[in-house]
Amino acid sequence: MVYFQKYKTAHEHRYFIDANTGNKICLCGVEKDDVTKKPNKYHNKTQTYNGYNYDSMFEAEYAQALDYSLRSGDIKSWERQVKLDLKVK
Repeated sequence: MVYFQKYKTAHEHRYFIDANTGNKICLCGVEKDDVTKKPNKYHNKTQTYNGYNYDSMFEAEYAQALDYSLRSGDIKSWERQVKLDLKVK
């Protein structure tokens, strides 16, 4: 008998030991010591530009464009990911 879940929901993994291999496996197929990294939600790849890590290739390319604008004199300066204080009453 095969059981299909109508709606996928998050569940607590309950691991069982496989008699043949000795691995701990959940009924959903996840192994306990599986080190595979979950992919990013938007499938971005971390990029490094000028010694800084950026969350996506677009951010790194935009930083490169800002550096070119800085060298050409179109802009005076720019800063990376400035933190702003948000004050709410």
